[in-house]
Amino acid sequence: MKTMSAAASFTRHPTKLLILDEAFHMMVDYKSTRGKYPPSFEAMIAFLTKVGANRQMFFSGLLDHKPAADLVIADFSDGLYVPGVSEYPEHVPLWNEVVKDYIKLTVGFSRGFLHDDGALLFFIPDSSHITKVLASFLKNNNLVVKKEWIIVNSLHHTHPMDPARLFDFAVDV
Repeated sequence: MKTMSAAASFTRHPTKLLILDEAFHMMVDYKSTRGKYPPSFEAMIAFLTKVGANRQMFFSGLLDHKPAADLVIADFSDGLYVPGVSEYPEHVPLWNEVVKDYIKLTVGFSRGFLHDDGALLFFIPDSSHITKVLASFLKNNNLVVKKEWIIVNSLHHTHPMDPARLFDFAVDV
């Protein structure tokens, strides 16, 4: 698994933490079908507004008083069975299903809510195609890759077409 961190710089502030139980793409789907964001999205905006109320945030070099995030953490789902979690071999947990336009949605969200000193930490599979797509969206949204790491996951993954077949992602470091 490759990790990319995109940011202008990183500044530490005393912060509070909000963890959403609903995936961002599900919020977007909710809006597209019902015409408004779900309560979880509204709660996120209220949280960002409250936490950032007394902070001066810059967006693209300009001072703006709008909801802002210090850090966005995103995990690119691989669509595979998860040992110990999936109920049966063909079952892919909802949170691990592949989401169409996930990179586009996540980078767009980050561009809208990350202030100039904020950071996006993106976990992606070790795939040159996904890396290129992510790099393109980051560049087009004026986000800069500051660091890249390779993380090796010791869990055995299953093949999406044949769940009985296990395989490992081998990465030379």
